[in-house]
Amino acid sequence: MASKKAILKLLMTLSMSSIALNAYASDENLPENKFCIHPQGDIKGRVLYNYEDSDDSHTITTGESFGKVSREKKHCIVIQAERQLDSKNHENINWVKQHMPDNLPWKGSSFGSSANRSTDTPNALNFAIHLTSIVYISNISNNVYTCENVILAQGSKGIRNNWWIVSNSPDKPNALKCTDQNGNIQYLYMTNGDNPDDTYIINMSLTPPKTTNAAAAYKFW
Repeated sequence: MASKKAILKLLMTLSMSSIALNAYASDENLPENKFCIHPQGDIKGRVLYNYEDSDDSHTITTGESFGKVSREKKHCIVIQAERQLDSKNHENINWVKQHMPDNLPWKGSSFGSSANRSTDTPNALNFAIHLTSIVYISNISNNVYTCENVILAQGSKGIRNNWWIVSNSPDKPNALKCTDQNGNIQYLYMTNGDNPDDTYIINMSLTPPKTTNAAAAYKFW
């Protein structure tokens, strides 16, 4: 269990990262694409997304605009970006393949419900970003779980947008492989959440979901 002092130090470090994260171009006219992870049963728990802006930290379809990446409230990341599939040159798909964490193979598993997709891997993407880590700070146990090197991407099917993840957990297709503050491996399992317009919400748990319905459980590349 992490001490309150250690957690405060981590929060201060991530807060400094968020200052840099918000320091580059913002355009109020760009669509806001919101992705949220809600810890189940841990209302006061926090989920932080560590994104370091650079020329190679994101990709977007040629000719489209990419703006600010920011955090919102306790659980969400907001990406300002236009939504146009790279159906012609597949530049976003190729970028993801080149940035697979630990050179993981391309895996045919989906992130999103069957109603929102047509294949188990995307044929095209609107954009993608590289997160150096996703951090879950549990208010229940005071443990801190860090999931390193995660790629978050958005595609679309018809008029609906869908989201895809590349992570370092090929053995558990619906989970992120993370470590706690003591270096112990902990999987964070994902299931469907309530998704209003322009916001994508998933639920996260420290235990595997009970459902075996593929449309109700998230999977990853």
